[in-house]
Formats: sequence, structure tokens, C-alpha cells
Amino acid sequence: MITEGARHQEGGRILALDEDAGSEKLRDLAYDAAKEILKLQDGTLGNTRTRAGSLLTVAALLTSFAAGLGLINANHAKGAVLPAWSAWLLLTILMMIGILVMFVLWPIKHWVYSPSAREILKRQAEGHQEHDIRRFVIEKMIQGMQDNDKALKPRQAAFRYSIILLLAEAATLVVALAMSR
Repeated sequence: MITEGARHQEGGRILALDEDAGSEKLRDLAYDAAKEILKLQDGTLGNTRTRAGSLLTVAALLTSFAAGLGLINANHAKGAVLPAWSAWLLLTILMMIGILVMFVLWPIKHWVYSPSAREILKRQAEGHQEHDIRRFVIEKMIQGMQDNDKALKPRQAAFRYSIILLLAEAATLVVALAMSR
């Protein structure tokens, strides 16, 4: 008898499996899927952190560029002077970007990379059956995926906000330069 849970798609074909083999195949499938998602989440976090660091560098360079060219100065004899409001706004935006980037880069206390080998061995020592241990590991990985997602989403949002602030910084510089001419 083929149950709903005992169907498995492989190579475009749907295979009818007996219930025990199907359960085993489905557990393997669930384990592989959870493992892959944990790996992808870790890669996404690493990429977001790398990009956030680069974004902070660009924001600092933009502010430094304005100051280095003498655009932010108080002496009218040396050339065009940016309005004071723009210098303060540029500094404020840079600080806000820095805060957001620090949030993205800050270590996460509880990040799940893989199942706990210690928990697996502990359950084996307690006499749990292999299929029960497999199910426990998969459930823990699914919980880890959800926990990772809760930590990852705010960091991705902070990165997006810092991009908007970088655009605001560039726009502020352009407007201030136009006003000072």
C-alpha cells in the first residue's frame, strides 16, 4: 500500500516506495534540504557582511573626498564653502551608516551551522532509535533555519537602509555643491 508520504520524485519520475523505505528516503531528503538551507544562510550572512563593510568604506571615502578637496571648509578665501548644514548632515549620515553596518557585522550569539554532534551522540547513548535521532536532528535543523532567518532578516534590512543612506549622502553632497556655487 502506498501512502501519501511514501511518494518520492527522482529524476522527473515519481517512485512508489514501501512505507519504511519511503520514510527513510523522505528523512534523507529533508535532512539534505535543511543542510543546504543552513549553508545558504551562512553564505548570505557572509556576503551581506562583506558588502556592508564595502559600503561603509565608500561612505567614508565620499565624506573624505568632500573634505580632502576642501569642499568642507570655513574659509571663503580658499574657494567654495559648503553650507554648514550640509557638513553636519554628511557627518550624521556617515554615523548612521556606521551604526547600521556595525549591526550587520556584530557577531550573532546563536547561529546554527549544522546539527550538534554532541546531541546526536547523547541521544544514541540514551538508547534512542536511529530513525528517532534522525527526526530529532531534522527538527533541530528546521528550528535552526528559523532562528537564523530571524537573525538574518534584520541585518539584510539594515544593509538596505545603509544603501539608501549612502545615496542620501551623495545627494546631499551634490545639492550642497550646487548651492555653494
